[in-house]
Amino acid sequence: MTKRIFAYAFILTLLFLGWYICWPRVMRYVTLHKARNIPSKMYDSKFADMNPLQLAAAKRYGINPIDDRTFDFEGYPRLTEIKRCEAYSIDDLTHSVPYLTPAAAQLLKEIGEDFQAHALEEGMSKCRIVVTSVLRTKEDVRRLKKVNGNASDNSAHCYGTTFDISYYRFQTCGRVPWDVYDDRLVEILADVLTEKRKDGLCYVRFEKKQHCFHITSRR
Repeated sequence: MTKRIFAYAFILTLLFLGWYICWPRVMRYVTLHKARNIPSKMYDSKFADMNPLQLAAAKRYGINPIDDRTFDFEGYPRLTEIKRCEAYSIDDLTHSVPYLTPAAAQLLKEIGEDFQAHALEEGMSKCRIVVTSVLRTKEDVRRLKKVNGNASDNSAHCYGTTFDISYYRFQTCGRVPWDVYDDRLVEILADVLTEKRKDGLCYVRFEKKQHCFHITSRR
């Protein structure tokens, strides 16, 4: 009897681990498939701040580009580390590090908080925006170019003023967060970015291939 109980417990544990590991990946695929129906032409024209404009702001308000990840990020006063919080989540960063200038970090937090406030006002569940790219070192850019031919050597991401926010997935704020997608969440995020852009706080570009809003702080 005891062996049977242990066997059942073992099987249930395996099933739970399989569900816990695989389900987020399944949901990520589903949300990406749904997001392909986003009316990109509308966002293309609404958020069309191209690289030269964003790069000029990045150079004006940002840091000098950093060579590689051996740099002492924590000891550099012009950068602040960003971590997952109530306002936003951070994706698994493969080609960037979670640091921004203080002003850009504050802008990101404000965008996340305003997004949540607007969503709650419309009776939607509390969700976080998802940050998919932040500060890139020169070495990060070189590595990125090997897998993404559209990556630019002269990227605004190198100056600590620029970050990307996904438009095809958001994250629930429960104890076990899940990726979710809803057309209305995209509209709410776009409304928040429109307000920030109108107030002169940032430049925004809609990037269809990268499935994100590319944002550069203007302070």
